Amino acid sequence: GTSATKSAARKTTTATRTTATTTAAPETAMTASALASDQSSNYTLMNPAPASEMGTMQTERTGPAVTPNTMAPGHYSIEMTAVSYGYTRVAPGFSMKNLQVAPFSVRAGLIANTEANAGINYLHSESTTNAIGAPTARSSIGSMHLGTKTKLITTDMTPNFELAVMPTLDLPFRTAETWNLGVSAPMSFHVVDNWTFGAQAGLQYLGIGEPGGGTMVMGTAGTIARSINDQVDVFGGLDSRKSLSTNGAWVANLNMGAGYSFTTNFRVDAGTNVGLSTAAQDINPYLGAAVRF
Repeated sequence: GTSATKSAARKTTTATRTTATTTAAPETAMTASALASDQSSNYTLMNPAPASEMGTMQTERTGPAVTPNTMAPGHYSIEMTAVSYGYTRVAPGFSMKNLQVAPFSVRAGLIANTEANAGINYLHSESTTNAIGAPTARSSIGSMHLGTKTKLITTDMTPNFELAVMPTLDLPFRTAETWNLGVSAPMSFHVVDNWTFGAQAGLQYLGIGEPGGGTMVMGTAGTIARSINDQVDVFGGLDSRKSLSTNGAWVANLNMGAGYSFTTNFRVDAGTNVGLSTAAQDINPYLGAAVRF
């Protein structure tokens, strides 16, 4: 691939993940346990549901597809990528490295089947080595992520299927950086015991702070997850993001990893994204954790 293609792809890549995700993550892990039980309409943010009604912990940290599960009313989740490192070999002697440290998001249950989320990508750095080995570096404090999620189809309606709608807005801290506005539809299917399939499709508009400088991006993702036991699960999946502009970049990744739950409310995970298209990063390992309360 060319340097121009890789540079264009960075905007497409940034657009698709929730903050903690991204990109690295990359924005979600589907645990393979049974779908979370639907939440009573009697509870709100100010009148929390009992802890016993929080359901199975499902994070949005890892895996390409976001879970349609929402936080129980009055309860919260903090999800953080401790570190994410990306490497791309553009051409012989020319490479790009991308480092993200501690991007995080906070999810809050508002009412039954509806949550709000906010997060920050920060301490982002990017370095480039050119054909003669001379390095250059660029750093930024990233962007703020805002969003909501509402389940439209719950397990009360269909015991093995859930569907949600999730509008999002990402705002950069510097005007020269990319902002985006989007909407996506995450869903999950309980296939057989201990197996869950998640999928997501969405559209985003990317702007660069200049009139006429925006573009539409279409994204799709799928995740398959399996619970090994009450503490360990493994997951893998594919994601694809395509700019709809003329000659727009196409970014495709294979994602795989594993999670370990120390308690019902705290888990860690690790994994890697492997680029499948010319515009994608070659490899992007990550490590993170999530806690809810």
